[in-house]
Amino acid sequence: MYEFKDDLEITLKTLNISIHDLAYELDFDVPTISNWLNGKISPDKRSKQDIYEYAYKNNLRINLAHEEPFKQLGKKEGFVTLYHGSKYGINEELDLKHTKDKNDFGKGFYCGENLMQSNMFVSEYKDSKIYAYGFYNKGLKKHEFEINNDWMITIAYNRG
Repeated sequence: MYEFKDDLEITLKTLNISIHDLAYELDFDVPTISNWLNGKISPDKRSKQDIYEYAYKNNLRINLAHEEPFKQLGKKEGFVTLYHGSKYGINEELDLKHTKDKNDFGKGFYCGENLMQSNMFVSEYKDSKIYAYGFYNKGLKKHEFEINNDWMITIAYNRG
């Protein structure tokens, strides 16, 4: 799981700036940024927001940097990566006995193949998290749908 210090490293490396430059740009103390990078202290929410806004204004999409390792795995034959957005994070073991009966295909939870789509549904929640799940689908029975009437009828049927 990525932590803020990982995102800070990505920001510094990708934008090719030093801790001193970042401190100057955002009016932070150099030792404070150094302590964030070393994991000695965590920034407050406002400081995190300032860092993420700085990255975004400089055309750095950190979420895409997080997606890249999964894309690389996806190039292996039969490997699938799915993403799940959670408003409050998952704080316990996944357990299909305690999920909604009426999800699209019965018990489970929603996942998608697109990180940005999963992010879109939870980005407005302050404690939201995005999870990535990967598996090899060799030997699994599957049916792929176009998004059309057959897809909709299948979902309606499985929802009862």
